[in-house]
Amino acid sequence: MGDDVAFSGDLVFQLLSAAFTGLLLDSEVEHRIIVADGRYRSVSPEWLQAIALADPILDQKNYQTDVFDCDDFCQYLRTKVALYALEQKLNAPLAAGFLLTQKHAVNFCIDADQNVHILDTQSEERTLANDPSSFTDLLKLTPSNPIRMIYI
Repeated sequence: MGDDVAFSGDLVFQLLSAAFTGLLLDSEVEHRIIVADGRYRSVSPEWLQAIALADPILDQKNYQTDVFDCDDFCQYLRTKVALYALEQKLNAPLAAGFLLTQKHAVNFCIDADQNVHILDTQSEERTLANDPSSFTDLLKLTPSNPIRMIYI
């Protein structure tokens, strides 16, 4: 899991707001970013990537458009991470969530240095990105493909 650092829910909201500045309208930030818990524990992006790569459920052969596709991959991985926190009896959930655009879905996490990393869960290599300037391209954001929801 990497270095373990605790974050308040308010700090998580601020970090997500900053990472997606310019990708969401200022008036949409409070409606599009959902921080469900009061505190979180940091996550190594490499750990999250390794979990996704090792899980046979997330194998590309299981991808089926509309049945088990990118949004389902992301929600499955988010649930798996939540179950890990439960099984390990952690005192807070891991800072891992998912992001939905109109046409795609990805997972993300926040590391001990407060950086937001995107994980393209359905890609074969489970591409990681932590440079917010690359998020537009990775998410293929356009006026017809905006961010719909960021959930953690």
